[in-house]
Amino acid sequence: MLAINGDRVVLRDRDHSDLGDYLRWFKGGEWQKWDAPWEDLSPVVDEAEMIMQFAPRSPKDLPLPRRTMEVDTAEGQHIGWVSRYWIDRKTDWLEVGINLPEAGLWGCGLGTEALALWTDHVFSETDLVRVGLRTWSGNHRMLRVACKLGFAVEARFRKARVVEGRRYDSVAYGMLREEWERLRTGWPGVDR
Repeated sequence: MLAINGDRVVLRDRDHSDLGDYLRWFKGGEWQKWDAPWEDLSPVVDEAEMIMQFAPRSPKDLPLPRRTMEVDTAEGQHIGWVSRYWIDRKTDWLEVGINLPEAGLWGCGLGTEALALWTDHVFSETDLVRVGLRTWSGNHRMLRVACKLGFAVEARFRKARVVEGRRYDSVAYGMLREEWERLRTGWPGVDR
């Protein structure tokens, strides 16, 4: 099982014991107001499908970098996950994301450290030239995290997202490999 230890968080492979948290998280919560709230998500949780996603897999069947990893506090509390996904494999255009459904732990730097560890892992395990992330202008916490880590705003699509009847910008960030190499030593939790 792969684990990436920071100062305050640990990124680790998914375990069957995480299923209960996911079932609870996907039945609702404040976090869903911030994670692509313009998407029509079904409030129904397909437990059978979710159980299949948590079936044990051999570590040799898991890619590096992982597609997703769980986020725990250093004390072992499971608080969310990080992910990566391709926009365009042909051009190595990959984006990263983070979800921390445990709202009581927001605003204390755990998300910043988790995204720092994740971005570091993705760059370390690939030869990618860039890593991107996207959010929306109403998600102030994610905007701050991206800026703290040194992601550059690469595009702003004005009034492109509608959330609860209001229009917000879609914001695309990116980081180049040479920026990561320069900035990573100042990131929280990243091994120096």
